[in-house]
Amino acid sequence: MSNNDPVPFRLEVDERTGVILLALIGELDVASAPSVRERLIELMRADNKLLVVDCGALSFIDSSGLALLTYAQLRMAEAGGQVRLAAISRRVRRVLELSGLTEVLACYPDVEEALAGS
Repeated sequence: MSNNDPVPFRLEVDERTGVILLALIGELDVASAPSVRERLIELMRADNKLLVVDCGALSFIDSSGLALLTYAQLRMAEAGGQVRLAAISRRVRRVLELSGLTEVLACYPDVEEALAGS
């Protein structure tokens, strides 16, 4: 793998009491979004009221990834919960801003602040 090859997508989940911490690693796109959605559906069945998405290692997001974040926001809101994004790279933030999602989703500089909600 050269330095220009994309990082294979990986999802890391840390469930805490009432909180799902989801780390997205690599590219969230049409190839990876369906499996993330399936995992989110499983996780959101529990009584979790907060979904923190760690975007620190997310290198790319396309419209499928944006749709997934929108879906997560809608599902969590229906259950009385919320989605918070953390550690968003400049590249990913630009896509979120262009799509208008930064107006809908709470964005935090790091995971700790997202968990605290400050």
